Amino acid sequence: MASPTQIVLTFSESLVAPLSGIELAMTAMPGMADHPRMPIRGVTTKVEGRTLTAKLARPLSAGTYELNWHVVAGDQHRIENTYTFTVR
Repeated sequence: MASPTQIVLTFSESLVAPLSGIELAMTAMPGMADHPRMPIRGVTTKVEGRTLTAKLARPLSAGTYELNWHVVAGDQHRIENTYTFTVR
């Protein structure tokens, strides 16, 4: 995929903004063996209703990324998961 400018996750219920968020880290870089996990800075997270959006301050370099998200809905149960993607 090309470098995204934002990442949007949509859920089935409205989210509690202060308890929901996204963390993004680069986990691999082409041509660099044993690349250490590198958190991506400058990610702005916004919650609107059922949508959690992460806006990126700058394009992502080629590599593999791990997106960790966590949300809380009206029932107060925390749900979390990880999504991995590659930027070419």
